[in-house]
Amino acid sequence: MTGRRLWLGLAALGLATLLVPHPASAQSANSFNSGGLRPPLQLTPVSAQDTGSSDSAPPGYKIVHKPAKPAKPPAASPQPEPAALHADAARGLNDPSTPSQKIQDALTQIHMTDCAPAVQRITDFLFEGQDANFIAQPLGPDTIRWPTVFSMEVADPSGGHSHFAILVISGNCSGMYEETRYWPQPCSIVKSLVFSKYVGDQLLQSQVRVSSDGPARQVFLTPAGQGCLSVKKELFH
Repeated sequence: MTGRRLWLGLAALGLATLLVPHPASAQSANSFNSGGLRPPLQLTPVSAQDTGSSDSAPPGYKIVHKPAKPAKPPAASPQPEPAALHADAARGLNDPSTPSQKIQDALTQIHMTDCAPAVQRITDFLFEGQDANFIAQPLGPDTIRWPTVFSMEVADPSGGHSHFAILVISGNCSGMYEETRYWPQPCSIVKSLVFSKYVGDQLLQSQVRVSSDGPARQVFLTPAGQGCLSVKKELFH
């Protein structure tokens, strides 16, 4: 009799152990979600009014299915960059295609004929084969008697800062140009590497230093932030 009571007590203890819920570890949760297996089950006591019990659960309990977490949508694949637009695709036969051609058209509009070759040569030198745009401003109704000013912006071949230039030419085809550039290096480096042949370096007043390459060409260097601003001036006739 004593042995039978002991056996019943152990059986009841084992059933109680099976029905006690154990906290799930992070690894088990991950294995369910990542492996696509059936969601974990939870045993919930059944009340007297609840009729949703199942035969597969122990008496007095019902099986509740925990909803599985929705799977994360796959990451969108990167889209390729759109092809670069060709700036000349919309041009017509009569549209100016180069800055040099634009200069020729401007000279025709302001009726500058005698000095057209000189302007063409100097602007081609300033454009350096890069994309550019300009404004032509005659200072009077007659370009033979009045000077003409060309203000231009020229793209940098390496994609950096564009530079600014001014050309002033008189009716006898003499004049001057100024070319302004920004350099990310200090002025001392710009002077030694770019304008090394310019001599007679002197301070103009407090910050601008000027040096010359002959009687008709000068360069002015002034600090600009961490870099340097250069203004090259040349006279011609």
